Amino acid sequence: MKERAFNLLKGWCDRLVEYQLTSIKDKKLYGALICPACASNHGRCADAVFPLTYMYSKTNDEKYLNCARLFVDWAENNTKHKDGGYYNDVNNGWRGITSFYQISLAETLIHFKDCLDKETYNKWFDIFKWQSEFLYDYLGGPHSPNPVINYYCGWTHSMAIAYRILKEEKYKEKAYKWLEFSLNHISEDNLLYGEGHPIDGVTKRGRRPVDIGYNVEESLPSLYSAAKILGDKKAMEKIKSVIITHLEFMLPDGAWDNSFGSRNGKWTYYGSRTSDGCQTAFLDVDDDRVKEAAIRNFKMYERCSHDGFLYGGLMYCEAGEPACLHHQVTHAKSLAHICLKYTQYNACTLARDEEYGVKKFDTVGITLVSKKKWRASICENDFSFCKRANPLGGAITMLYHMDLGPVMAASMTKYQITEPNNFQMQRNSVFDICSTMRIENEGYSNLLSSDAFVDENLMASGSLMNDLGETNGSFYVKYIFDDDVKIIVKTDVDAVFTLPVIANEKVHIVSEENIEKGENFFSLVGGFIFTPYKINLKKDKEITVEIKVK
Repeated sequence: MKERAFNLLKGWCDRLVEYQLTSIKDKKLYGALICPACASNHGRCADAVFPLTYMYSKTNDEKYLNCARLFVDWAENNTKHKDGGYYNDVNNGWRGITSFYQISLAETLIHFKDCLDKETYNKWFDIFKWQSEFLYDYLGGPHSPNPVINYYCGWTHSMAIAYRILKEEKYKEKAYKWLEFSLNHISEDNLLYGEGHPIDGVTKRGRRPVDIGYNVEESLPSLYSAAKILGDKKAMEKIKSVIITHLEFMLPDGAWDNSFGSRNGKWTYYGSRTSDGCQTAFLDVDDDRVKEAAIRNFKMYERCSHDGFLYGGLMYCEAGEPACLHHQVTHAKSLAHICLKYTQYNACTLARDEEYGVKKFDTVGITLVSKKKWRASICENDFSFCKRANPLGGAITMLYHMDLGPVMAASMTKYQITEPNNFQMQRNSVFDICSTMRIENEGYSNLLSSDAFVDENLMASGSLMNDLGETNGSFYVKYIFDDDVKIIVKTDVDAVFTLPVIANEKVHIVSEENIEKGENFFSLVGGFIFTPYKINLKKDKEITVEIKVK
């Protein structure tokens, strides 16, 4: 496994070296990372200092260390603020991401001191020191930001690792402050919440902002790593239990089901676009289920990687869409951790490997289904991070078949590039097509329905709503999972039912009603090519659609 991780990491690092700009000596450009998907530089390129230095330590090839040095120098010249914080990008003033750069630099100083020359080590140590000072005062100061939960978790790790290296008690005290704050954001059903605004917000129906991608790839690993540094076994056990709950959302192939997450616009099939990956800490957890999840997820990295690039899903290449280098700048850290930490463990089953029926997570309004060979997520949430972004309304947001893999996967209801430097545009396919199953009528949709309810018999019902919360009719959808999936739909107004299905010749859509089959399109979110099937719904007439697998 270490050899496989090393080979994948080498390919990723070789691409980072190749796409580093060195032909122009202007310090505003020299050493920048030019992304083939975005045709621009990603300001967090210095986050790759840890995996690049790891690769240098194993190969003794100077190109990796030189690449790391130039990324760090570029950040010093272009994204560093006078207070010690670092901007997300040259045109983005957010400095909370300093935490993740600081952690990467800390891991470099801890693991590779012996292979760094004195000048480089001292320079990077000084950078780490002033980053730590900045982060110590960033929250609670006169210009304190209002971040989501992943930053409090990241700052917990930053303060703990600053304490480990600098040996100053103030960092330990601040680490415990943010550790306590973060652990106070664990729901009754053991999910970490707060990945939205307001961070402590709760809807009329008791829902909280929860994002599986950020939680498993950044927040929970940060908390566990911090607790381990602090030697707090009680906190480690608590965080482990929360991690194990989150394993309910890992699909059998090692992907993370974040189809419904509060920040699902950043969903990649293996995790999330701008976070580091679960392996950074999951391999430290004393539980075979957690290690199993880490390795399955690594295998998904392998499936999503082609020719040295990490793509955001399984079908980017088939769709002719380029890979964004931001993915591997951050996730290369996870591969380096696999290379450093992997040890043999007892392979085991995970929650969604088994047929268990139905489980509900009220905090996020999700019903998980595990029947026959089908695994599904049905969403009745009423929290939305961005207006018209998160799928609501009793829709299946993920449909997975044990033999075929994903069959349906939701996207943002309206693709919004809320972070221009962290999202990519589609190049070669129709833009802004929603890949979530839906019922629509003259601007009204179940996907805007904040009143949808899913009962224990998998009956979803609610109102067709518009952006203003006005209603125009009601609907119900009944889901039946057997060898095939039956979807029974009825509305009290004329409407259109759209069923986007991931392109697969073994999946067939059958109905007694007339079905309009559309042309294939590609969704960046999740990274799948879909075929939309549409059926006209007549007022008060029940129709049945079957998803058959051959």
